Amino acid sequence: MSGTAYSIVAAVLTALVLFVRFAYRWLSPKPIPGIPHDPITSIWGDIPAIAEATSDGWTTFSDYVAKVVAKHGSLLQILIGRNPIVVISDRKEMERLLLGGKCTDQSKRTNEIFATVVPTGQIALPTNETWKRHRRLTGPSMSRRYLERMSGRIAAGANDLVRLWKAKSEIVGSGAFDAELDLQLATMDAIVNITLGTLLGCIEAAYNALPTRLFRSSGVVHLPHSPLHSLYSIARSRERESILGNKIGGLATDADCVLDMIIQREAREGAEAFGKGEMLDELLTYIFAGQDTTAASLAWLVKFLPKDSEIQHRLHDELCSVFGPEMDLDQPLDFNLMDDHERLPVLEAVVAETLRCAGVGSLTGRELIQDEIILGRFVPKGTQLMFTTALMSSSHSEWGPDAEQWRPTRWLTPDGAFDRLAGPSIPFGLGQRSCFGQRLAVLQIKTFVATMSRVFFFKPVPLEVDTWRAIELVTRQPKLCYVSLERWDLKQ
Repeated sequence: MSGTAYSIVAAVLTALVLFVRFAYRWLSPKPIPGIPHDPITSIWGDIPAIAEATSDGWTTFSDYVAKVVAKHGSLLQILIGRNPIVVISDRKEMERLLLGGKCTDQSKRTNEIFATVVPTGQIALPTNETWKRHRRLTGPSMSRRYLERMSGRIAAGANDLVRLWKAKSEIVGSGAFDAELDLQLATMDAIVNITLGTLLGCIEAAYNALPTRLFRSSGVVHLPHSPLHSLYSIARSRERESILGNKIGGLATDADCVLDMIIQREAREGAEAFGKGEMLDELLTYIFAGQDTTAASLAWLVKFLPKDSEIQHRLHDELCSVFGPEMDLDQPLDFNLMDDHERLPVLEAVVAETLRCAGVGSLTGRELIQDEIILGRFVPKGTQLMFTTALMSSSHSEWGPDAEQWRPTRWLTPDGAFDRLAGPSIPFGLGQRSCFGQRLAVLQIKTFVATMSRVFFFKPVPLEVDTWRAIELVTRQPKLCYVSLERWDLKQ
């Protein structure tokens, strides 16, 4: 080989080596100086460690985050490829960043994830004029007046669930059955009725699917699932616009459903009108955000209740004292009484403690829109932030050594009054981009709890289905959710 050829080969190899080194350095994680993190062992950063930790099928990503917080403290960074995520587990710093000014926005990663499903829904938008327009048009749906009008529809969903569970408990006797899908269907019926003014009939379908024969494994009874209903009616719901011509002058809070509310406001404020895609995305966001979180919270609740028979008795006695001992499933619970924490302190405590312990939204993501000093460390604009809301809600320094335990009485004063300031709980996030539907969610949970607890005592379930493992999809949900029911009116 000639000298020229050797020179060419050497030049090519040198260029290749330089390119590989440059590419490796460019792809390598870029931690923020001064903020703790695990050792960097590859260009993938912490991705291999996360994959290994969660590979057992039981450990969730939030479990992994809890471990690194225990290792590094209240400020650290997780390296996802070359981009760091700064994890903050300090409640006062979270309040400063999310409530003290406009230094954060919705995380771009969150926007990108939800944009694949509802690209123009509120949850997928940055805090821009489009987002503000969506919030203005749907805002009245969280008013006290509108929620009071919708409380009957929520109660109807809860009452239908009780009817179904009465039938199931008669079939299974003292056995336990899977309750997860029932809770999903009942909350779906309620939220679709509120959003579109129509009833899907999910629980009715489940009732009609009840078997005449049982499939039993020890104390667990396996009942077949009902077929799920389609949300095809959403695509046709825009047709309702044609019958609203004579109602556009009314109050938004007098609308029959969220869809009507939006259309009425569009008619009055033409410049604010939604496009067809925006309308569909906003309705889907309202339905699934309002259903999934509520169903997940209720699934944790029915697992918590058997752990404390005393609180179940106190709750049942309180509800019967306020609403009467007789259960008329055709009559909704009084909205004003449901909202009266002085009359229903135990109900308030049970709901508050469930939201604290369930950790349905265990992590909250934001993005810095300006440089910040966070817990004494410089963090540049554009950095992704992650707040450990579930960890901060179960802090031993705030709640004591039993912080992870479900104990509703921690929310009650010695004289039995509800103390909403008993300690920190951040189930819905904080700030401008906190959960839009939190008032609706609380109303739904309280209504379902009050309706179920007037009728049923929740007994411990067999050990084979009494697992506390969780799965994380959009929300944190129990891996298994079984109930064993005894009617109070038949209780020995």
